[in-house]
Amino acid sequence: VGFIGQRTDDSFVVARYSIACCAADALASQVTVTGATPPSLSANSNTLQWVKVVGTLTEVNGAVPQVKARDVSVVDQPPDPYI
Repeated sequence: VGFIGQRTDDSFVVARYSIACCAADALASQVTVTGATPPSLSANSNTLQWVKVVGTLTEVNGAVPQVKARDVSVVDQPPDPYI
C-alpha cells in the first residue's frame, strides 16, 4: 500500500514514507509497478492517490525494485501513512 508517484506509459511508482521521530528522519520506500495501468487521477488532484498493489517482485537490480502487478486497487489513505 502506497501513493502513486511518477507515471510513464508502461509503469508507475508506488511510494511510502517511514518516519520514526520527525520529518528530518523520513525515509522513502518505493517500487516501480509494471503490468498494470495506473488508476485515473482522482478528481481532487491536490490529494495523494493511494493504491494497494498485489504482484510478484521481478527485479531488485538498482535502487528501485520492480513489481509485476496482478491487481491494483484504489484504497483510502491509511490512518497512519508514515510507517
